[in-house]
Amino acid sequence: MIIFLMGFSTALAWCSIAVLIEHWNTHGQLGPGDAGPVVTAVIGITGIVGYVIASVVGAFAKLVTAKGKAGADVMTAQAEVIRAQAEVIRAQNGLPPGVPTVSAGNGRGEVEPPEPVEPPPAA
Repeated sequence: MIIFLMGFSTALAWCSIAVLIEHWNTHGQLGPGDAGPVVTAVIGITGIVGYVIASVVGAFAKLVTAKGKAGADVMTAQAEVIRAQAEVIRAQNGLPPGVPTVSAGNGRGEVEPPEPVEPPPAA
């Protein structure tokens, strides 16, 4: 849609400027009758500039969003590594694995401590 509008504004400005140049070459000056093409050219050029600015700002917003998501993904991966390391230590010490749950407070996954396991009776 924006490409169509930008093309339309470009064509509108181009045609208006062509009319103004032709009138200038013919009469050597612009008169009150040239107000329409002048206004049309100004609106067309303003539209083109607006579309370019909107495109640049949109691209910048996508870049900032992608960088934020990448940072969040790195933190999530680091948390997963820490969780995996904790599970390795639990396994090495003979403890049961932690149970992943979602806490009600902040909505982030946390690991509950396991239920205490009683040692087997000595024979």
